[in-house]
Amino acid sequence: MKKALSYWLLVLPVIYFVLMAACSQPPAKDKARLFKEALDFFQSKTQAIILSARNGRAIVVVNPDFQGRVMTSTAKGLNGLSFGWTNHEVMISGRRDPHMNAFGGEDRFWLGPEGGQFSLFFKASSPFDLDHWFTPPPLMRAASTWWQKMKLR
Repeated sequence: MKKALSYWLLVLPVIYFVLMAACSQPPAKDKARLFKEALDFFQSKTQAIILSARNGRAIVVVNPDFQGRVMTSTAKGLNGLSFGWTNHEVMISGRRDPHMNAFGGEDRFWLGPEGGQFSLFFKASSPFDLDHWFTPPPLMRAASTWWQKMKLR
């Protein structure tokens, strides 16, 4: 009985500290972002379109610079959490990779198959390797033509 008690006196503090460490807050770089912070970023770097419910709680940011992609949204107004993921580094750099650009966002539209003889991502008769893999240009085009037409109205 004494051995079991001394065993648990050693094990319980270890379990406690492991649980406390697992429940601690994430590092600063991984903290959730407020919607208004994400919105400020998009408005400073892109032509963000804001769609919202009448009560102002449900808000969506659509980005015509990236094919009308939904970049982020919230269900609790400007002070709610931003649900989208943003690759800030890629957006700020202005550099564009000819293979693919991971700008981020909430939605994902992807065509397949990505590889093989019927792939949309390889030119006919090219080798199936990453050097020859390219996202089709219409999927990477900058501003959507529908947005350009809307701006003229």
